[in-house]
Amino acid sequence: SYLVIHYDSSTFQEKSLDPKNFPSPTKQEKGVTWIDIPAPLNPNLVEIIGEKFHLHPLLQEDLLFGQRPKLDDYGEHLFILFHLLEINPDSNELDDHQVGIVIGPHFVLSFSDKFSSFFTPIREKIKKGSKRLRSQGADYLAYT
Repeated sequence: SYLVIHYDSSTFQEKSLDPKNFPSPTKQEKGVTWIDIPAPLNPNLVEIIGEKFHLHPLLQEDLLFGQRPKLDDYGEHLFILFHLLEINPDSNELDDHQVGIVIGPHFVLSFSDKFSSFFTPIREKIKKGSKRLRSQGADYLAYT
């Protein structure tokens, strides 16, 4: 199961869900839902999420097979793909991660090809009730 966070200016919910039980993006009227999908990504998982959130097949392919950093506009959502450099605490070497972010009207999906603690501080800000973050939309979450 995967971490699903839903929040608005006055509420916060966090739960672990199977991809088939992810909330429908079309039924949500207020607040932001953030679903973090860490490594490993597999074709079956990406296909299930792709169907649920109406993700373009090329976007799904980019998540699975890697790509140069890019920003694609798919009409009802944006797709940002970038590389993140982190120092591995065990080996003290530089690790390269591919991170994909899908921004919809009321949702953000984040995908990582390797385990990373990159999103932990953002999750903590939401949990602690950051007024600025919790009163903004999905675009502000992705910006953060």
